[in-house]
Amino acid sequence: MPNWKEASPPADSYDITVSQTKRGQVQHLKKQRQPTSESSGSHRNQAKKGQQATTTLPPKESSPILDQIPDDAFNVYFTPEDLVGKAANTSHEYMRQWLPLRRQFLDIILEREAPPSNILCTKCKTRNFKIRCADCLGTPVLCVQCCRNSHEDHPFHRIEIWSGTHFSPGWLWQTGVAIHLGHGGNRCPSNQNMDQEVESLMSTFPSTFNDTGAQDMDEDDSDVEEPDGEYGWAGSGRQPHRDLHGAPIVVVVHTNGVHHLPISLCSCPSAPDPITQYLQMGFYPSTYKQIETVFTFQVLDDYRLENLECQTSCHHYYSKLRRMSNSIFPTSVPDRKRELARAERQWRNLKEWKWFGFGHTDAIPGDTDLALFCPTCPQPGVNLPDNWEDDEYQWKYFRSFVVDGNFVAAHQQQLRTTDDVWIKDGEGFMTRRAPYFDHLRCTTEIREPCTCNEHRAVLDRSKPHKGCDVTGIGAFACLRHGCYCPGSIVDFQVGERQMNVDYGLVQAFNNTRTDQAPKIIVVYDINCQYSKNLRKRVEAGRYLHFRPGLNLVAGIGMFHVHGHQDVCYGRYAPRFIPGAGQSDGEHYRPDMTLAHRTENVDAHMGDNNFKKMIDMVPTLCKKWKNVCSSAIDARSDFELLSQSATPEQTELWTASVQTAERLREEGNVEAMDIYNVKGIKVIPQTEIQANLMQAEQEADSGVGVTTWLVAGMKIQEAQAQLVSFIRRQGKKPSGDQRLQINRKRQALRRKADEFQDSFQQLFPAVALDGVDLREIPYGDDVLGDDEDEAYLATVPRGEVEKMEIFLPSTCPGVLPRQLKTAAKVELKLRIAQAENALEGVHREIGHKSFLFRNNIALAINKQMKTRAYSAVKAADDEVRQFVRVYNQARNAILALGCSEDIAARYQKLLPEQLVALKSIYEPNARGAGTYSLPWFWMLQVGSDSDSAEYMDELYWVNWMRARAKMLRWEEESILIPSEMKWTTFFFHNRANGWKTREAMSHKAGHQAYARKQVAMWTELAEHAQTAFTSCSYVTLIPWAVDLDVVCNDVLMK
Repeated sequence: MPNWKEASPPADSYDITVSQTKRGQVQHLKKQRQPTSESSGSHRNQAKKGQQATTTLPPKESSPILDQIPDDAFNVYFTPEDLVGKAANTSHEYMRQWLPLRRQFLDIILEREAPPSNILCTKCKTRNFKIRCADCLGTPVLCVQCCRNSHEDHPFHRIEIWSGTHFSPGWLWQTGVAIHLGHGGNRCPSNQNMDQEVESLMSTFPSTFNDTGAQDMDEDDSDVEEPDGEYGWAGSGRQPHRDLHGAPIVVVVHTNGVHHLPISLCSCPSAPDPITQYLQMGFYPSTYKQIETVFTFQVLDDYRLENLECQTSCHHYYSKLRRMSNSIFPTSVPDRKRELARAERQWRNLKEWKWFGFGHTDAIPGDTDLALFCPTCPQPGVNLPDNWEDDEYQWKYFRSFVVDGNFVAAHQQQLRTTDDVWIKDGEGFMTRRAPYFDHLRCTTEIREPCTCNEHRAVLDRSKPHKGCDVTGIGAFACLRHGCYCPGSIVDFQVGERQMNVDYGLVQAFNNTRTDQAPKIIVVYDINCQYSKNLRKRVEAGRYLHFRPGLNLVAGIGMFHVHGHQDVCYGRYAPRFIPGAGQSDGEHYRPDMTLAHRTENVDAHMGDNNFKKMIDMVPTLCKKWKNVCSSAIDARSDFELLSQSATPEQTELWTASVQTAERLREEGNVEAMDIYNVKGIKVIPQTEIQANLMQAEQEADSGVGVTTWLVAGMKIQEAQAQLVSFIRRQGKKPSGDQRLQINRKRQALRRKADEFQDSFQQLFPAVALDGVDLREIPYGDDVLGDDEDEAYLATVPRGEVEKMEIFLPSTCPGVLPRQLKTAAKVELKLRIAQAENALEGVHREIGHKSFLFRNNIALAINKQMKTRAYSAVKAADDEVRQFVRVYNQARNAILALGCSEDIAARYQKLLPEQLVALKSIYEPNARGAGTYSLPWFWMLQVGSDSDSAEYMDELYWVNWMRARAKMLRWEEESILIPSEMKWTTFFFHNRANGWKTREAMSHKAGHQAYARKQVAMWTELAEHAQTAFTSCSYVTLIPWAVDLDVVCNDVLMK
């Protein structure tokens, strides 16, 4: 344990000391004081150990109480033992600790099945027990009377009856428990006759406790009949009569199952109607004329959360309740799935009206009135101060949106659609139906030629889905925080058509207070295609409208863009859009009627926005800490790159970037191509071979050398392929497999002999006798994800597939004079071989990544998934073969004595660099925004690395990209404190709105709920204020000198 030290009297100012320990930096708050003779030098020395920085805070006013506290009272000093980090136990370690205790746990659990040794009721301690309650704390055993009395306020507990040999299921109505309405759970004075029937029922309660040697058993209970099967495992728990002296037996659905209980209505002259009595008691009736089934408010809330958090359907949720009611015969429990689905729709709608204050007014919700949007995006009139337009950093008020389609949220067409009841139409996140369908009827989808890669969203936009009246949804959310835009979510009727997305985009702008936004950034996977004629389509649309002077910038997700053509990176990557900061966003990946589905989508999106809101404070604090480190790294990278550039170059490059950004705002996205390297594309290896052969013929020297070298390289590639084939057959291949192996070996042997004959003809003076050729890589170490070394065959040296082929690159030592020219030719061929292999690696990894995203992620059955994974395996096989070829080419390049630049260009390929790009198939995953691509993705494959012009271009493009990355992080360092302020303002704004509703209300319940909401939103605001203020002290950005002032000013106002 840490050692506490005594200290001397306090002073009036404080020091913050930062100590470095094995667990990281530790901050200490310590009072300053003048040195006195009473001070202990040893204490001062201990306080100075590990000290790295000291910051003086403003003096505090002296307090009589604080003055009595020693100044070192809150300092903790650690011994060396304290500084040794203790690793926390893992889940595996806890499991190992449990294994020796398993038998003990099991015995105790089984012993609970037996009755206690004391047969007396745990309540009255006079009568023998007959019942135990499974839901009461400690599972007490009770007599019938005590069970009834103690469960008047707990009518939904599960009880068990002792049969003499075991406990079997029982029901509280058997003990006389009933529910009374109208008097706070007490019996109505007008229904006293019910007590007589309850007493009669209790007198027939079975005496199911066998004598275990106890004395003084009740005489009234000694000779009562055993219960029949209706009340055991096979029973449903249903009372044999439909009422109990006028009190109807009602099916009550609660969180722990289905119950049958008599419910007595209040019969007083002033009693309200039955529906009111049920609702006042917390029961929601499924029908309204003759109430036979009710749902507790708790079960409706529980199902709502199960559906939102666990995606649980009504069918599965009610199946769980039936099993909880009777685990052996669940079908004996009444089926109320349809009633639950109907009640849940109504309950959810009532909750939304309540949450958004429509219980405090006579108004009817209008468009988007039942939707919660982002608390952090800048919205005038919601979370911005009145003078926000005077801020010099107007780029902070840019708005950004992300667009995406989801074809998992399809809807099967129903037989009866005309009877569908719509209780929501545009009040939430889905668009209002009538104007949306009017827009679709009067709009014609214009099929534009594809100018980029063949993306699924473009190819499938007219593809119908059999049996579906809705094929998916188009979702719109704020880019930085992932909150869905109210009134903007659209249904797709076929594919992801532009006419559908256009309408949703316009509604997203209209419903999120973007009228005064200086600029709007829209990020969409296919924006290179979608944004080209967007303004023309909006101008031509009868139901579409952009505000005059709208400054709209199109982008493609930071890593989605890698699936596009190279030019799209500079034109659309958010990294090159000023004001975009470091953005993130998530999207909803969701049977019922179409109206019910609309409400369900609304509910899930509303719940998404609510969770985003309550998580916004820790999210912004976490982002701020990330900014503090990432911004420093980005600036360091940029400054390091700028050291070798002249002031004239940096000035020229900066001006070029500014010009390009201005031209993009004017509609010329091609101007952003300055961020792309325009180097030479990869030259096919065959073209290099043809050029070398032509040079041989023109010089009439060395004719045939190029052909001979290419033949040798092909033999080596074939050897690697054969090694891979043999290893995949396993350690004990079958007869057919051995036959295939030998045939391949024979074919390879013939090619090797022909190659040897060509060598003797070309270089008759070169003798190979006794030359130990250098070994080359045959790809034994290049394994797939589905390959295990333990099951693969081992290929020994000596066979044809591992026979050394004589080439200049395999010749050890100094080459003979006759082969030096051939070595130069081979180096050129090997470079071309490496370039083509890297291009193949690029292509197949990209192909595999898109297979993961488009085929596997969207597969809806096992057959489609099997086909998709087969395609992935084929792409993976291609990647491995290209890697084997690249390894051979790299090995030869290094052996041929290449320059240092060439050797540095061709690095080793590691297995972890060859996986599918998560940034493509799962771009919103945690950490995708900070993912770094492997080195070969940054390589301009095919370019002449010796070209000074190319190297200059590559340098200044990298300089501009590093500058853009640094600027986005600096924008983030200004945006985050502003978003902290806007979030706090949002919470205060909501609290003020409920204060207004409280003043307008005249009913006690309405006023109490309004005060409850005021307290909740005020607490959220205070929590945000405290968290943000604490977080603002962690300012580590050296160039943001005024950032502390900005943060404190933002957060303390």
